[in-house]
Amino acid sequence: MIKRVRIMRGLPGSGKSTRAQKALDEAKAQGLMATAVSADHYFTKPDGTYEFRGNKLNEAHRECFTNFVDALFLQANLVVVDNTNIKFDEFELYLKVALISGYTVEIDEVKPKDA
Repeated sequence: MIKRVRIMRGLPGSGKSTRAQKALDEAKAQGLMATAVSADHYFTKPDGTYEFRGNKLNEAHRECFTNFVDALFLQANLVVVDNTNIKFDEFELYLKVALISGYTVEIDEVKPKDA
């Protein structure tokens, strides 16, 4: 069974979410169970609008990690972590839990197109 975690890394606006969505679409087209987790999901309203609240950032990251663990528990074939993950300590726990859970981990660093 395919069990992969893809951790996106990059500055805001660098194209992480676009690349993450492409990976999800490709996996789903192959009949695989694929999902993305992101702190941004916490700030996205049901109508699709985005409303960032800095005082809720810790809650957003806790919810993101909970959703990640849930996806691993459900044995999703592909779980994409779509956060900035600039510093190692921002994604270290995702990496460790994925490896302990028997997932292959890929770090996908996205750089701005003009860099």
